Parts: sequence; C-alpha cells; structure tokens
Amino acid sequence: MKRTVSLFLAFVLLCCLIGCTKQEVSSPPSSDPSPSVSVGQSSSTGSSSKEESSKNDSSSETQDPKPEKPDEETPPPDSIHSIHYCYEKLNDLQKGYYDKLYEAVNKMETSWIVLGTAEETYRIDIAVVRTAMANDHPEIFWLPSYYAVALGNAEDGSKTAMMYFTAEKNGSPSYLMTRGEKERMVRELESEIKKITSAVTSKDPYEIELELHDMLCKKAEYSDDKNDPMIYSAYGAIVNSKALCEGYSKAMQLLLSRFGITAVSLTGTVKGEGHMWNAVLLDGEWYHLDSTWNDTSSVEISHEFFNLTDSQLGTERIFSKDYTLLREEELVEVQVPFNINRPVCTGTRNNYFIRTGFALTEENVADLPAYLVLRPESVVEIGVTKEFGESIYANAQRFLSEINNSLQQDFSESGFKVEKIVFSDRVIWLYKKEI
Repeated sequence: MKRTVSLFLAFVLLCCLIGCTKQEVSSPPSSDPSPSVSVGQSSSTGSSSKEESSKNDSSSETQDPKPEKPDEETPPPDSIHSIHYCYEKLNDLQKGYYDKLYEAVNKMETSWIVLGTAEETYRIDIAVVRTAMANDHPEIFWLPSYYAVALGNAEDGSKTAMMYFTAEKNGSPSYLMTRGEKERMVRELESEIKKITSAVTSKDPYEIELELHDMLCKKAEYSDDKNDPMIYSAYGAIVNSKALCEGYSKAMQLLLSRFGITAVSLTGTVKGEGHMWNAVLLDGEWYHLDSTWNDTSSVEISHEFFNLTDSQLGTERIFSKDYTLLREEELVEVQVPFNINRPVCTGTRNNYFIRTGFALTEENVADLPAYLVLRPESVVEIGVTKEFGESIYANAQRFLSEINNSLQQDFSESGFKVEKIVFSDRVIWLYKKEI
C-alpha cells in the first residue's frame, strides 16, 4: 500500500547516551519533505561520581547472528522478547512498533520506516518504544543517537507513524557505523561473550551473576572519553574494555541474558548527576546491581552494590520518573530520561553479604575474626548496616583492638593483624598486615 508523508514532521534529536553533552541541532535529511519542523534536543544524563573512588563516574542485510550457547544446559533464549522486561510493559500498538523497529535496526534499514498505525500519541509511542527496544537489546550497539519522526498518510486515509534513519556519514539520524563494520563488530562481541560465558562454572543463577560480575569488573575499565561512542555500549565494556556506567550496565544485562536471567537497565541521578545501573530478577525477587560503582571503589572489586533493595541504595540516588508521569514535551522535545515501569527491588536473600560474604551484626561480631582467617584476601569487605557501621566508626580503635586481640588469642597461627578499617554506608573494608 502506498503511503505519503503528511505535512507534519517532527525531527527529534534523541541523545541516548548517558553522560554526553548536548549536541548541536542538525538539519533534517535533504530527502525529507519540507513541512514545518519542530526540533527537540535531549536532556543529557551525566554519569554519577562516587566518593572515595579511584575512577570518577560522571555515567549485507542480515540479522544479528544468534549467540552461541555457553553450554548445553543454559541456551540463550530463542524469542527476542523471552526475557525482555520493557517489551512486556508496552501496549499492543507499541509492541507492534517495537517489532518493526527491531527488525529494521538489525537490517540497518534507512530512509522512512513505517512502524504502524498512528494514534494521536504517536510521538510519545515512538519515544517510549525506541527507549524500550534499546534497553531490552544491549547487543544492538549501532543504533542511531538521533532519529526523525513523521506522520504518514496511507491510501485509505489512515495515519501511519514513521521513523527516519540514514546511512549518510555524519548525518544526524545515521547509524554509528557501516553495515560491514557492524557485522565485524558483532562477531568480535560474540567471540568475547563466548569466552566469558564459557568460563562460568556454576548453574545457580546467583552464582552465575556473581561470576559474570567479577569477570566484567576485572575486564572493563571506567572511561569517560566522549570521543569514543562505544563507551556507552556493551561492545565498549566487553570488547574494548572501556566503558561509562551505561556500557557497564548494558554489558552486565547482555551477559546475564545468555543464561536466561532477566535484567533491566535503570536510570537516575546521584547528587544531581545522571547514572545507569541494573535491576536483576532472581528467584522471583528484584535486586539492584551497580557493577560500575563496584568497579570504581578503593578496592579492586567491591560487592557493596551487589543485589541491594530500594532502601539500601540510599536517599542520594533518585530514580528517573516513569514515562507515564512525564508530559509529551518532556518525552519528545526535552527528552527527559525515564524508566519504563521500574521494578521495585525488595529482595534480600540474594544480597552478596548474606549469600557469600559476611553481614556484620551486633550478634555475630564475635565470629568476625574466624571469618577473616578464612578469607585469603589482603583486604576483606564486610557488609554492615548504616547504623551499626556508624557505631563502629565512632569506636574504630576499640573495634580494631578487640579484633586483633581475638586474632592473637584464638588464631595465633594466622600470621596477620588488622592494620586499618575503611568505611562506607554499607561496607567496611578491613586491611590485613602480615606479622
């Protein structure tokens, strides 16, 4: 069925990159019709920083090759929607847009892409669908940072929602690379993913998450090189080993998906700076996982932000609003960052310090020396509530003295003492010294 473009066109400059600066508005493609144009520019979310951090977080037409199986018992999902959280939160019209956009982007289609029948809210629908698809599919790292939208007319008089992408180099709605580059980079990404997933030894979802997290933190390094567009992508974190918080989040989500574990990227601010991290679904409960901040602490790899509840995140972290709470101009023109039906994280049993580490309480503090002896690390991290941590902080020297007295009396063969203690809201780090 033939379609014509109506006399309304919205050229949307969508900046999907966390931490990027505002960019100059480019002109619409020369092949576009010449209607009245309204231009919207994104409101960038900067990557947040962490106190006492060593690295500042400011934050041919072929389908993607199917990922290779990490092992026979944990095959990747067959359906493109099988573990994709945002897709399930869309209405039927938006799901139709999503399916069309997913197909078009994987083929790197250019020019006007008809997504489906348009409602009055079509600009909102497109903005939400574009974010939903990008959030659900971190393996797509070539998605244009900008797009144009238009309202089309079908022969039967119905309205259609349309998006515009171009292959023109340096064009505003252009893909981030050529088709040939994309196919090469997909192969590189899949090769690195296979190396990581094949190294996973556990079958338990929590243990899989922990192994993947630690491997990613060892592999990736925080980078805020704004001249490198891949720092915002899973490709940047996994292949180039350089990423902002968005790259860490997408990489973690992608790796988890290969084992059928559902995760979603969340956006928000910390002390006014934008940030991105994950919510992970384990045993029917949601948890917050911030691999960026776990990789930018004063120790090599921390687990301070490994599977926290909403309340444990603290009051300084503010979630971006749900898209349903934003006005059209905020979504389409200002491009305020938003979440899509953000899951509420209340799970506690899969918190790192409950499952793997040591969650310090007034009742078990006497067991701490024995735990320190069992740990081979020179710096041992201990989970602690904010209130109990503040109590320890107020009496730090006495706390260290009691720990060392116990080590000397009960574990005289241990060969170390605790030299110092470092505090955060959720964790204390005990530094061992050989004696």
